[in-house]
Amino acid sequence: MKKFLVVLLTVVLAAGMISCGGAGGGEEQKDLKIISLSPNVTEILYAIGAGKYVVARSTWCTYPEEALALEAVGDAYGVDTEKILALDPKYIFVAGTFGTDATTLTEAGIEIISVNGKTAEDLYDQITYLGSLTGCEAGAKDLNDSLKAQLETLKGLIPAGEPKKIFLDWGYLYSSSKEDFLGNTIEELGLENIAFDYEASSPCLSAEAVIAANPEYYLAGSSEADFFKPEGFDDIAAFKNGNVLYFDYTDKRMDMITRMGPRFVDGLVEIAKLIYPEVDFSSAVSK
Repeated sequence: MKKFLVVLLTVVLAAGMISCGGAGGGEEQKDLKIISLSPNVTEILYAIGAGKYVVARSTWCTYPEEALALEAVGDAYGVDTEKILALDPKYIFVAGTFGTDATTLTEAGIEIISVNGKTAEDLYDQITYLGSLTGCEAGAKDLNDSLKAQLETLKGLIPAGEPKKIFLDWGYLYSSSKEDFLGNTIEELGLENIAFDYEASSPCLSAEAVIAANPEYYLAGSSEADFFKPEGFDDIAAFKNGNVLYFDYTDKRMDMITRMGPRFVDGLVEIAKLIYPEVDFSSAVSK
């Protein structure tokens, strides 16, 4: 059983008790209220037609634009418990752990659901689950079908050849491994993630390890002016050949690249356009 499904096992029965409607018709869940403290869950809910059930968000939930009209009640590290109780949600979604003592919330009958995942298949499972929970099964199926088709289109546009080595640097050599979503999906671009085999999520590599791996491409999660470059990095192939891709965290493309959500293929396209400038990737962009 996949890790994501294990995490949700405690709420599957509750989800099954909700009458499912969705884009194809059916009964609307008038009493369903959701607070999303997970940006990727927020994006999924709106993408499948369940945004009407979201009553509050985290400060990190910045997409889609409709979500910005909702009250922000904190984030995964701390929330305003009184505001949440006043909104009377049925579910709170968090990514990973919940940073606030949840006793008061759970005693009030609110279910806190932690969503985790590290592969595209995990994402598809999340979308299916959220569709079932909200009665938006048809919207969830449409989204999954669209993402799978979009990803296949993108993969078909990647030039054949030996995988090119890349390092994903989110700041001070913290990266993405096989335990992280982008660390897994970056290979769809014909790239070899030099941090893939690390056992921990968001591993911190040594400068020596990066130099020894000699990546041909380097994706930096910062502006060029703010980039921390250790001694010896000018000898890495990516720096020698000008193949360093800077994505400042204020860049809207970073959300697409780093979030395990409905725009993840668009994020891969943004990386692909910089690595393969000779290729027209317009057919792989979501419509």
